[in-house]
Amino acid sequence: MTNNTITKVSEKVYQMGDPYYQVYLVRGKSCALVEPGLTYTVTNVVSGIEELGISPEQIHYLIITHAHFDHVCGVPDLLRAFPNLKIVASPIAAKVLKKEKVVAGHFSEDKAVVETLLKNGLLKDYDASFQPPAIINVDMIMNEGDVLDLGDGCKLFFSLTPGHSPCSMSCYLSLGEVLFPSDVFGYVYSKDIFPMYLANYTDYINSIKKVSAVEASVLAFPHTPVLTGKRKVREFVPYSLAIAGEVHNFIIQNYKNNRSFNDISQELFKRFYIEGWAIQSAELHKISTDLIVRRSLEAENITYTK
Repeated sequence: MTNNTITKVSEKVYQMGDPYYQVYLVRGKSCALVEPGLTYTVTNVVSGIEELGISPEQIHYLIITHAHFDHVCGVPDLLRAFPNLKIVASPIAAKVLKKEKVVAGHFSEDKAVVETLLKNGLLKDYDASFQPPAIINVDMIMNEGDVLDLGDGCKLFFSLTPGHSPCSMSCYLSLGEVLFPSDVFGYVYSKDIFPMYLANYTDYINSIKKVSAVEASVLAFPHTPVLTGKRKVREFVPYSLAIAGEVHNFIIQNYKNNRSFNDISQELFKRFYIEGWAIQSAELHKISTDLIVRRSLEAENITYTK
């Protein structure tokens, strides 16, 4: 397995998983996992919960923030590990995960990530006999403003935050002021952000503004370490908006100057296919940069050819 550490990020929240895919434990009277991770990260999650002295029966909820492969593929093994687990997702995510073709594609991408990690010596002891499910069933639907009460003062407040995907949602733990934004802010690098408005640019910007309205002291990202400290969080939000605007303007200006769709996408690919993001397939990442070029042009009602 990849290196695993358990980090206590607030009174009730622990970060586990691995350097590429984070999973969070919210520890109330009942416990919830936020983000399922991938198939290979489940071993780290199970061992982390054992290390914390929590019984499998105490883990009651698994929150899927949106229905992309890197946010759902840990579900089957987590269901086997924790017998009382209920799957929580947005209404659109629940519908998406009923589609066999989509779910099959997700586990194909999961397999590609595992193969990359194995090839680079970053993963050991992976059970290659894993058989993915045809679909993923959701037990609990969360709509805008819904609350999940875990007891011991732990209440998770849910917001629908589309833009990255139509089915994206975020949740906020008021105790400790912890925001689980999913990919609302994009993929956060050491010195950059990939603004992943794969579904809609305007929705993406509005979702950033929406989650920034909560009083957060911790941003619990799904792919990178947490950002801690109210001042740092307040500085990060306008920075993420500025990067999204910069990328959007780059796309619009270059396309108006007769630069080709593919050339613009390729430059973005070179900029953002780095660090932890590069363990995903190049093909998938090129699809992502194609999508943000498309979404920027659509937001400005620009007719384009690829």
